[in-house]
Amino acid sequence: LEMLHIFDEAAKEVVLSMFPNYDRIVNDIHVRVAELPLMEELRSLRQLHLNQLIRTCGVVTSSTGILPQLKMIKYDCQKCMFVLGPFYQKQDQEVKPGTCPECQSNGPFEINMEQTLYQNYQKITIQESPGKVAAGRLPRSKDAILLADLVDCSKPGDEIELTGIYTNNYDGSLNTANGFPVFATVIQANHILKKDDKMAVASLTDEDIKMIHSLARDEKIGDRIF
Repeated sequence: LEMLHIFDEAAKEVVLSMFPNYDRIVNDIHVRVAELPLMEELRSLRQLHLNQLIRTCGVVTSSTGILPQLKMIKYDCQKCMFVLGPFYQKQDQEVKPGTCPECQSNGPFEINMEQTLYQNYQKITIQESPGKVAAGRLPRSKDAILLADLVDCSKPGDEIELTGIYTNNYDGSLNTANGFPVFATVIQANHILKKDDKMAVASLTDEDIKMIHSLARDEKIGDRIF
């Protein structure tokens, strides 16, 4: 996961070196990894896949609304009103300040709502495709987390290919049910491709590709389109 963040930062540096004002259009640039050579079935995901980049497929069965998630957070010290931060929030734990560097007190601290940055967050559930489930078996499902520009790129009923990091997080309900520490698993999505879109790209002929390349070299393509 840290490597993907490094890819994003490197991509942003390259783009800003070519287009210095591009940050006025979007604040963040994300590198998407697609077409991994190995496709994993949902029921074959095991402990050895944890913290690995995987590619799997399934049908979206449910999705939440788009929620704001803390990305970069700043705190106000309630004793001296000093602004602490920025603190970059992690997916698995909340980052909080210990002491105020200005007055050396232990708080209390409140979130500075004006200077705190958020990002889009959505959770979807994908299930094995009915045709891939053996007779007499129930289809397995897995939750996936979509962030930033990935939200709303699929809806329930879509058959998708998903590439992401297979991670685990603490789940108190599972520990209570089993009586010993058990972690819930989730996929942090990096790339999503709908099967319909993949078929549309695969149906392009060589002549279509040549036409697209020739149009891309046309300096007046904007005028021709509009």
